[in-house]
Amino acid sequence: MTKDKIIHGISASWRFLSALKLEQTFANYSPLSLSREFLDKALDPECGLEQLYLTGLSNVDYNIQLIDFSYLQFGMLDERKIRYSFYPNPFLGNESGTLELITEMSELVEQGEVSIDEYLQLVAEHRSSVYPPVLRYEYAPDSYEIWKHPASHFHIGQHGESRWPVRRMLTPLAFTMFVCKLFYSKRWHKNDEIELNGIRKNIEQYYIEQRTHCPELEDEHFDPEERRQFKFE
Repeated sequence: MTKDKIIHGISASWRFLSALKLEQTFANYSPLSLSREFLDKALDPECGLEQLYLTGLSNVDYNIQLIDFSYLQFGMLDERKIRYSFYPNPFLGNESGTLELITEMSELVEQGEVSIDEYLQLVAEHRSSVYPPVLRYEYAPDSYEIWKHPASHFHIGQHGESRWPVRRMLTPLAFTMFVCKLFYSKRWHKNDEIELNGIRKNIEQYYIEQRTHCPELEDEHFDPEERRQFKFE
């Protein structure tokens, strides 16, 4: 995966989120270099999600912020080591009614009918302990060990040793679509068709097509015996 492809995928992710009306802030179109403070906290077993999330928010350690103030990170060390992450807002939660209300209030702020203070007060009043898990994706073929360390894998939650094998190398847009379908399903299914790059098409068809842009791993990075076990296809 080249840097240019990552940049293209980040921009494509923003357009996709905009089509679903899930976008908030486009902070960085290039692969991200995370702050030392964020990296240190991410590796600290004593650091909880709330503290880590706020550190990323304060240091703008994200490429894209969603309408509920969750954010997406897209980074690469080189073409053989890429990392994408979704950090949910651990304060606001992700209940369907809350997301729709936040969307409506955001539109009223833009129209000047509601002040930013009133908007922030609304957000504070809808604090919730129910929110999606952190989701990270990593592609690191040089770290591959059969049975032990998949070259392509998900981390679900903050447990660093839980690696869920993925048979393909994901694009930034594929990861973004995966996040949206899992964690913003009501908004996803509300849009039977969306328009991207001037082409209107069924959202599920876009999702299917994006999978074809994610190359399958060769046997040297995903042993045929491992393919017989549970995995993300």
